[in-house]
Amino acid sequence: MHLNGVGADSKTKIEFEPEVLKKSRIFVDDLAQCIHSGEIYQGLEKGTVVKADLIPLGDVLLGKAEGRRSDDDITFFVTTHVLEISRPPHQTAPSNR
Repeated sequence: MHLNGVGADSKTKIEFEPEVLKKSRIFVDDLAQCIHSGEIYQGLEKGTVVKADLIPLGDVLLGKAEGRRSDDDITFFVTTHVLEISRPPHQTAPSNR
């Protein structure tokens, strides 16, 4: 199972209960930014998550960290919208003409 969090913009807004994170492998786009709001912030505050649980997506892409390890993994991706992964990095953004 995979879950996506589209990113909360405050410490009190959440999309999933922090308990969900306890059972998940947590991938983040920006470690420094994600700890300041939403499920990650609340999970850290409640002790259901520790920083060592947070896996930067870039580390997976560079082969420095494992992605999904088994079909039984529950993966959770928290985005703070600093990455745009919808187009290959060698392509430029469309112009706003």
